[in-house]
Amino acid sequence: GLSTDLRAAAYRALSNEAALDYQEVKEAILDTLDINPEAFRHRFRGKEYHQGVRPRALAQELKDACRRWLQPDRCSKEDLIDQMVMEQFLHVISSRGRMWVMRHRPASLDEAVQRLEDFLAAETPGGVTGSSPAKASVTNPRNSAGTGA
Repeated sequence: GLSTDLRAAAYRALSNEAALDYQEVKEAILDTLDINPEAFRHRFRGKEYHQGVRPRALAQELKDACRRWLQPDRCSKEDLIDQMVMEQFLHVISSRGRMWVMRHRPASLDEAVQRLEDFLAAETPGGVTGSSPAKASVTNPRNSAGTGA
């Protein structure tokens, strides 16, 4: 079926060396099938209550999506805080800055900050001056599109 074809395509896209590494193969396949932390973040943030759904079932679905997004068994409390702060950071910066940062798929808050600083330096002749990068790019979150929050 379709998922078998997608898994095969993900595997074929890997280098010969990467194809021998189980973890890389697994991550490539999961990413291709959109089974990754970002997809679960969207499921968590986008979940809505529908009349007739049992509250306990809704809470369990939210908990499952949150665990698969944040992966608390694979990271420290500090890593969890960084993930939450990075999400809010991406929510409050300008949509152009957010698109630039997200295009680079930052793995950490520090990397997201560095990407935004690079973006702002490239946009501003002579680099960023006069204000912090976050303040230079803050917009009204109600007018921003796109983080699923």
